Amino acid sequence: MKKKSSIIIAVVVVVISIALGGYFLYLRSFKMSQEYKSTPSHFLFEVKKGDIYFVRINDESRMVHVVRFPHFSFDPVTKSYIESDYPEESLKKIEKLLNLESNGSFYALVDEESIDDFSKVVLKKEMKDFESLLKALAKRSMNPLDVFKIHGWLRKLSTDTNLNRYSFYKFLYALSNFGVRYHEAAGITKKPVVVKVEGKTLKRIYLIPEKIKELGREIGE
Repeated sequence: MKKKSSIIIAVVVVVISIALGGYFLYLRSFKMSQEYKSTPSHFLFEVKKGDIYFVRINDESRMVHVVRFPHFSFDPVTKSYIESDYPEESLKKIEKLLNLESNGSFYALVDEESIDDFSKVVLKKEMKDFESLLKALAKRSMNPLDVFKIHGWLRKLSTDTNLNRYSFYKFLYALSNFGVRYHEAAGITKKPVVVKVEGKTLKRIYLIPEKIKELGREIGE
């Protein structure tokens, strides 16, 4: 009986050791990925028919800066909206506007439904506002088993994205473990003004270039 018990214990120890070894190897694949190691890195989340969120993560300073660009944000210098048909173009516009460079740039197009689906799975609550989602994720502690769920979570949040499991893991890890500061792109008005251009009625929030550049210098330090 003692011999049989010893064999069972030995088998359990071996199985646990193999499982732990596999887990740490899998986790290491995340920590050693190019996406995870790139710093600083930029993330852009464009809410359909809504605001745009630019996120800069700096591993060296262990800081995350979140900049909200309100819907209808308009750059008076380039005479163009920050929002474009493609989120990667919106990201390039913001990087140029803030005069910031990165070693990794990622983007995702989201909407209220996908934000809510993601929130229900990850946070176990309904949430349709993206900024509220970010603040909730910043308060959430990462679970060791999260690495196995990352890909599924990402598919819930967005399918129009260049994020993969490694870059999304970095995003969630930084939110949970780094300091986070929230900013808003400065506009002449808080709400959109209505203008007529070539017979078309348009809504615009004119950004203040000097203030945006100043913000870029602040978060780029």
